[in-house]
Amino acid sequence: EASFKHSITLKNITKETTILCKYRGTYSIGIKNIEMTDFFGLFTFKYAPHEIVKVSVAPAIHHLSNVKTLDINTIYPRETYTEKTILDVTVRDYEHYDDIRNINWKASAKTNQLKTKKLIGEEKNCINILMDTMRLEKAEEVYLPLENKILELAIALSLYIAGKNIPSNVIYISNDFMVSTLNSLSSFNDFYKELSSVEFRQYNSFENLTLNSSAYI
Repeated sequence: EASFKHSITLKNITKETTILCKYRGTYSIGIKNIEMTDFFGLFTFKYAPHEIVKVSVAPAIHHLSNVKTLDINTIYPRETYTEKTILDVTVRDYEHYDDIRNINWKASAKTNQLKTKKLIGEEKNCINILMDTMRLEKAEEVYLPLENKILELAIALSLYIAGKNIPSNVIYISNDFMVSTLNSLSSFNDFYKELSSVEFRQYNSFENLTLNSSAYI
């Protein structure tokens, strides 16, 4: 949650208040309208100030010291980790989860289909986290807390795993099949921004997520 101070000045009168935002999202902060009445209560009119501020609130970051239900040594027993990071001259068909920076635009233009450069070297295993982004409820007071917890949990687990020097993928649906990768703590900021912008929708079915992720995993 985050709190913001907002003030408005009208005819030399300044009012200041503190607004508490419990869940991530973009909020319009300001006074909706001011209702004025004369001394005798005969006339009333409303004034709508234009001092509206857009504020974006990101999910909270939780640092886990230990996860009892997650045995890293069992699911990821290797002691050293290397990664396919060398770009090869050969190409293959582009997949949704590929890094767009590795697209071979010349090969794509020739074939009229997106092609990406292959990576060579020893493959780096990672832990995959499936994140369900299907919105089950229509009421904002119901879906906001749940979606917030899902995002915070995915971020906290990935941060915990990265602290063990192990990469992780958060796999989810947001408009399209998406994979956000956290290779190390140094790349956390970019990873955090990606997950902070995830959109939950009613048609983001978990079945579709599992079908796509099974091919990726």
